[in-house]
Amino acid sequence: KFQYFEFNSQNTPIIDSNGKPTAVDSVLRIQYHYTQQINAGYVNWSDELGSKWSYQLGLRLEEAIYKGTYTNRYTAELSNYFVNLFPTAYLAYKPSAQHSFYVNYTRRTNRPSFQQLIPYLDLSNPGVVNSGNPALKPEFINNTEFSYNFNTKKNNYIASAYYQYTENLVERITRPGTGAFADRLYVSPENIASGVTYGFEATATLKLTKIWEATLNANIFKNELVIGNENADFAKYFTNNSGMGYFGKANTTIKLPKGFSLQLTGNYESKKVTAQGSSRYTAWADAALKKQMFKNKATLTINCQDVIKTHRFINDYDLTTYTQTINRVKETRIGNITFSYRFGKTDFGNQNGGGGKRGGGRGSKHAAPGTDKPKQDPNNIGEDRGKNLREGDDDAGNQGGGGNQGGGKGK
Repeated sequence: KFQYFEFNSQNTPIIDSNGKPTAVDSVLRIQYHYTQQINAGYVNWSDELGSKWSYQLGLRLEEAIYKGTYTNRYTAELSNYFVNLFPTAYLAYKPSAQHSFYVNYTRRTNRPSFQQLIPYLDLSNPGVVNSGNPALKPEFINNTEFSYNFNTKKNNYIASAYYQYTENLVERITRPGTGAFADRLYVSPENIASGVTYGFEATATLKLTKIWEATLNANIFKNELVIGNENADFAKYFTNNSGMGYFGKANTTIKLPKGFSLQLTGNYESKKVTAQGSSRYTAWADAALKKQMFKNKATLTINCQDVIKTHRFINDYDLTTYTQTINRVKETRIGNITFSYRFGKTDFGNQNGGGGKRGGGRGSKHAAPGTDKPKQDPNNIGEDRGKNLREGDDDAGNQGGGGNQGGGKGK
């Protein structure tokens, strides 16, 4: 596999001169060029041992080359080079049609987004400078999981214990500004040494009546954030942090006459620790109405995200000399109309080496060897778990120059 990405970006910030000839702000003017090259090779082996055991082994060898050049009042060149192995091991034991056990280990990578890397300075808040960080390194994620699946004619139950260790975890770090911005706070995404999350998860897929199905999920976990010895420049603004958290999700589908179905989803995320404080709890609900058409080959869907507009992003920071609360409000109550039509054969069966059509427990959600994302993930449960170490959805997309921080309150 070969991938090559190249980005070029420049800005022209204009000084407000009150009617006088405009001038370019040389402090904020930046040109940025970035390339990312990935060379990788894959190998995968899966087999069955009798009628009860099956396994899958995978390995990816990857060479990653990152280079960036940005020019402001000076020119700086940054580069990172990694050669890594990403193994995958998966073992399944199915002693009977009702009971299944799974053990798996995966190592994968999460690369910084362009928005996280771009070094533009956002001064829209008079007290804060937000910027990307072109020196960011990719995260390396090691995940181990043990699962038990109990399957009946109508219902399916899964219980899991998991442990995830992330190297070079990316976190937003706030510290006092310097130079021309000494009177402001400076916020940028930074790599800390590691983040650990481990916990227990339970999922139930229930057929309550002929027309009513539901999927329930609950997860309790603990986070541990470690700054490491290499981050002396912002270590005094961040100490190792840890804490418990949990989240839950309920998804229900009701089949209606004439090919219609109604789907309702409720979500709850508790308070959880972050690098310099904590994020508050949040809860929200989504709704969708679907219509099957043309002998089930087509689907018309009308949905609404965050129906009652309660999904919020509030982070509290407790820093050395002040406290800070950031309350982000973004467009959340969004409606969509989607039409899809399926051509040809649509059911290619299970190719994951474990379990039948009902998923065989975790087998249906297991990552393909060396890949960054799982093949399937009902109700985005794996995606939710991946947010355990994050400040929130809004932060994940705004760690570059676009993320706005609120003002602080002095101690």
